[in-house]
Formats: sequence, C-alpha cells, structure tokens
Amino acid sequence: MENRNIPFRFAKIETDEFATIEGNFDESNETLGVENGYDFGFNADDKAVAFTYKLTLLQEQQPFLILKVTGFFEIEPKAWENQIEQKEQYIFPVNLLQHLLTLVVGTTRGIMHTKVSEQPYRDFVLPTVNVTEMINEDFVFDKE
Repeated sequence: MENRNIPFRFAKIETDEFATIEGNFDESNETLGVENGYDFGFNADDKAVAFTYKLTLLQEQQPFLILKVTGFFEIEPKAWENQIEQKEQYIFPVNLLQHLLTLVVGTTRGIMHTKVSEQPYRDFVLPTVNVTEMINEDFVFDKE
C-alpha cells in the first residue's frame, strides 16, 4: 500500500505485566539476552488499534525481567473509512504499523527505566529494536 498519512491519537497505555526474578540475576554476569515480540489487534467499531510489546531480559537463558505493555491508538474516523476499511477487507499500511509499534517500544523502554531505576540491572544497555524487521508488509484482514 502506498505511503499515506493516517492521523491517530495515542489513547491509552497499559502495563500488562511487570516481573523481576531476582534469583535469575547475577550482578557479576555482564551478559544480557533479550527476547521481544508483539501482538496486534483492532476494533473496527471503535476505529482503534492496539499493539502489545513484550520484552524479556535473560541471563543464562533464564528471564530476570519481564515487561509487557499495550498501546491503544484511535484512528481518525475519516482516515479509517477512506484508507483502512475497504469493501471486503481492512488494510493497515506497513508504515503506520511500524510507526505505532515504534511508539510502544519507546514507551516500554521509558516504563522499564522508571521501574528499575533502583535495581542493580538499571545500567544494562538495551539493543536497538528494528521494527522494520518485525513488520515488513501491510496487515490485511478479511471482513466476516
């Protein structure tokens, strides 16, 4: 789908899960493993989309921090009707999806910074998350 400007509002942020497993963290071990992933959902009646981003930090293949955050976005109604909702499908352009996921990833980093500011692993440097590798095409859903 061509690159089109789709106005939206960042409607809500929820921290769905936050856990630290102290027994799996060794302050003398400077190695860090990172697992991440996302889920996507939408509500056509509300003209809204949501991305849930999950970040897990590991040492020795064991998680010591788990953080899951959902960002809810409201799409401007005319943009939804003219650009996303088609006759038989909903088509979410890749550039919009990448932008929204980038916002949720950045928000997750901010939440993590706040929650671990007094923890011994606060100084770990997280790798860059390249959302263009995570989402590289439009999401298309058939209407039922």
